[in-house]
Amino acid sequence: MRRGAVLMCVGEPSDRVFLLIEGQVEVWLEGDSEPIAVREAPTVLGEVGWVLQAPRSATVQARTPVQALSLDGAWLKRPTCRVTPRSCASCGTLWRIWPSDFTG
Repeated sequence: MRRGAVLMCVGEPSDRVFLLIEGQVEVWLEGDSEPIAVREAPTVLGEVGWVLQAPRSATVQARTPVQALSLDGAWLKRPTCRVTPRSCASCGTLWRIWPSDFTG
């Protein structure tokens, strides 16, 4: 995604989680004139809203060109969903971020 692209907007349904693979993003609250945070890869975005099933609480915009993996929330809820370091390169990155949350 190019610089300035929006990954998620405040108020949208939290139906997916994003894995930021490369680049930096800014986190904006509605009405603020400055970002409240800058997140750098590798990191997970949107997980809190997805877990709580709450609308997005912030807008996330690419500060630099980014690569991000969009993980569908319905897929993550499947009882057969198993992420391992070998399942895909991007999921291997997720494994390194949260090793205790996934089983092989």
